[in-house]
Amino acid sequence: MKKLAGRPTESLGEGLTVCTGEFSAEELVPVIREVLEAGGAFTLKVTGYSMTPTLKHLRDQVQLVSPAVRPARTGEIVFFEREGGVFVLHRIIGVLPEGRLLINGDAQNWTESILPEQIIGVVNRMERRGRWISCDRPFYRMWVKVWGTLRPLRPFLLRKRRNR
Repeated sequence: MKKLAGRPTESLGEGLTVCTGEFSAEELVPVIREVLEAGGAFTLKVTGYSMTPTLKHLRDQVQLVSPAVRPARTGEIVFFEREGGVFVLHRIIGVLPEGRLLINGDAQNWTESILPEQIIGVVNRMERRGRWISCDRPFYRMWVKVWGTLRPLRPFLLRKRRNR
């Protein structure tokens, strides 16, 4: 991981060290790719509001794994590169007939489509308020289905939530 040499680190014990601080996508994405291609997992702090209420900006973290480890299927949250080089964490909500994936942020009403090759990693679990939640938990899978069904009502639901 020479790409992040000289950056602040924090020891987690048992031979594990993490880099801490803020990084640009240009610095971080090659490292994420390297870790995932080697079969590892990469923890990423959530930034942005497009995945509200599932993930909260600067509070939550996600653990990414390679699509070879956890296949990207409908309902999964994926980290991908948009055409133009922007990196995004959104949910797969469907597969189009030509094989493109239909993507949507949990706080959004609009969709976009991407190629499966644009996916860098798939969320395996998430940390909310210091507690790790597996994306395989039945309650979480139920939440994904319920929130997906409520997609037409999201603007109203999220507006009500913000006004509290």
